Amino acid sequence: MRWWSWLGAWAFSTYALHAPSSGPDCGGSTGGKACSAPSPAVQACLAAEAARLPTTTDRCERAWQDTRDERVAVAGAYYALNSHDDAALERWGQRALPTTQGARIFEYVGEMRQHHDDFPGAVSSFRRALELQIDRDPARATNTALWLLAMVQGREPAEQSIRLARLAWEQAERSGNELMRPCAAMSLIELLVDIGELPTAAAVIDRMDASKLSGWQAVRDVAMGRLEAARGRTTTSIALFRRAVLRGLSDRTTRSGLPHDAFELVQALLDDGQVSEARRELERARELVEQCELRSQDVQAHLAASEAAVDLAEGNIDAALVSAERGLAIKPLEAARVRLLNVRGDALARRGDAVAAEQAWREAADSVEAWRVSIPTTQLRSGLVARHRHVLESWLDSTGQRGDADGALEVTRRIIGRDLLDRIYQREVNAPATADASIREIEARLADRRELAVTMAGTQGRDLRDVTHDMVAIMVGARSVWAIRRAYGRWSIASVGDRTTIREWVDTYRSHLDDPVIAGRLGEALFPEVALPTAGAPLVVMLDPELSDVALAGMRVGGKYLVEHAPILEVLAPDLLFTPVPRGPWGSAVAIGDPQGDLPDAADEIRAVVEETGATEHLGTGATRAVLQASRRAHLLHIATHSKIDDGRAMFALSDDVLSSNEIVNLKIAPRLAVIATCRSQVDDHPVRSLVAAFLAAGSPAVIGVKRALDDKDGAALMRGFYHLHGARDPLRALALAQRAAIAAGLPPSAWATVSFFGVGGWLEP
Repeated sequence: MRWWSWLGAWAFSTYALHAPSSGPDCGGSTGGKACSAPSPAVQACLAAEAARLPTTTDRCERAWQDTRDERVAVAGAYYALNSHDDAALERWGQRALPTTQGARIFEYVGEMRQHHDDFPGAVSSFRRALELQIDRDPARATNTALWLLAMVQGREPAEQSIRLARLAWEQAERSGNELMRPCAAMSLIELLVDIGELPTAAAVIDRMDASKLSGWQAVRDVAMGRLEAARGRTTTSIALFRRAVLRGLSDRTTRSGLPHDAFELVQALLDDGQVSEARRELERARELVEQCELRSQDVQAHLAASEAAVDLAEGNIDAALVSAERGLAIKPLEAARVRLLNVRGDALARRGDAVAAEQAWREAADSVEAWRVSIPTTQLRSGLVARHRHVLESWLDSTGQRGDADGALEVTRRIIGRDLLDRIYQREVNAPATADASIREIEARLADRRELAVTMAGTQGRDLRDVTHDMVAIMVGARSVWAIRRAYGRWSIASVGDRTTIREWVDTYRSHLDDPVIAGRLGEALFPEVALPTAGAPLVVMLDPELSDVALAGMRVGGKYLVEHAPILEVLAPDLLFTPVPRGPWGSAVAIGDPQGDLPDAADEIRAVVEETGATEHLGTGATRAVLQASRRAHLLHIATHSKIDDGRAMFALSDDVLSSNEIVNLKIAPRLAVIATCRSQVDDHPVRSLVAAFLAAGSPAVIGVKRALDDKDGAALMRGFYHLHGARDPLRALALAQRAAIAAGLPPSAWATVSFFGVGGWLEP
């Protein structure tokens, strides 16, 4: 169970969940006589319960028969719970009324069932209690939601965990309880960071800061530390975790519930190469675990993972394996399980047991995959693979070293295009948002499920081994970069270089695009001439997300640019390879540009598009949201405007408003060909950050985008050539012809190589 859920439940239950039943709590009662002065029979029941007398059950039974007073039922149920009289507690549960007092009885019944390992029964009881407490008793609703969260996490779909964490936070905000608010917020933050939804986690942390929670600064330190660690800012995260640990050791308010900050500090130190310091902090982590009043299985599993990681960093392989096996035997939740399996795989690899190591990494990858599937919205799944990518990279290296192309294809399928395919295969459609106004800005992202896209009947789950044309996937492993190719009718895998070297070459190429030596060094490594298609066939490429902004067309192979060898089709997700080009019907062509009147070259570009294609022109103030939305089924949609990324979302700037990547998908703006003539319209395969990916997710079969910066004049000249060469009809081949014309004219790669064609496999047909 998550420590913040346990901490919240513990902190509140010490004075709320198990508060004396004789108090004046009658808020929200309906029926019964809870608010009246107690009769002698009621007084006798309450006094017996307070003194824990053996006659309590009999006295409360008589008082209930006489008065039907809810205080009697609560007192009798609480006594039955503490005296382990399950039959009596079940009777009180059957008598509970639909009030906040009745909710307390349902909680006691839930505790009893949980003690007997009746998970479904316990969850059902706590859910009934929560339904009665929401908004009517927000403090107890917070506690119940956190208790439920601790129970269901890892046992029910992640949607339930997300909903409960959000509900706990919302109710804690309503209650104003300064003890519960940080616990509820941290439960939500922990979930969000685990699955890589960092912008939302940051927004929740900002709300924690705004509440000025005195005495709970350690909570915010841990939250910020986790966020900074996920962002790769190791030094900052170490300082925050260290401060949180010291506060946890000295502050009696938080001492019983702060072990995970110590685990995070240990991992951050290992990531920073400070092994000796990590060993010292591991001892502090053990001390905190010993002090923790609620040492859950997940706490023990995380401690085992930290011990295993430190042992491995010190070279103690056997000790690391023992710790990893001990943690896995606990059957931990997702995050701890992935971490333990990862350490097990690394340790086995160092021992030389490659087969067992690969099996461990695959199990970890399977855990990540199951975790992803259980998360309801793509906004929340999007970062999970990236956050736990090491296991996939290690698995890839293992398959490559064995020459196992089939295994490498499986890893490729799990890495490339996951965010894009999630949007296309969204499981839930048009589910309503249920956010309270106080957290609407966060809930809008948590419950945004209006994600409709192209119908891809018959393609879902297709295996890359079913591909019938030649192609290559360039993938980054833990130590090597691999080329997984289909050529001459068979698949193969080969290393193109060690990871550090290839990364250095890629970085140099990004900043020296026009240098033929640099372009040749990288091109020869990734695309040897012997493996290129012949007879004018297209080159199909899938790029690892780390390489997604690399300008393929400008690389050099055999003394020529890559685009001179073949037209290049970039595929952002494997399933798109099996998708045909839809037949239509399609609407007329549309050209939109220069909405603010500050892009004169864009205006010239739009006029050239109109001249070549007969498109309807929308320049200046005519370049509106309504025009773009109305182009959802256009044969051609050409857009030459400013674009930007705001709050992690890419968007177009139009004359009257903006249009975001999410809206492109939700509104299904899916022309047959979308040409996005704006810098950095393609940065990766994520439909939120990438306008190209957004159009593909919406259903467009073809998108032309720009990977990096492109001068307006150069872009306009390239687009004129593209349309003159029948780009609206056959964009894949026309773009290659336009780029070859630019080469023949002596233009440098920076004038044309950053423009790429992205689409579905249907474009490979003649």
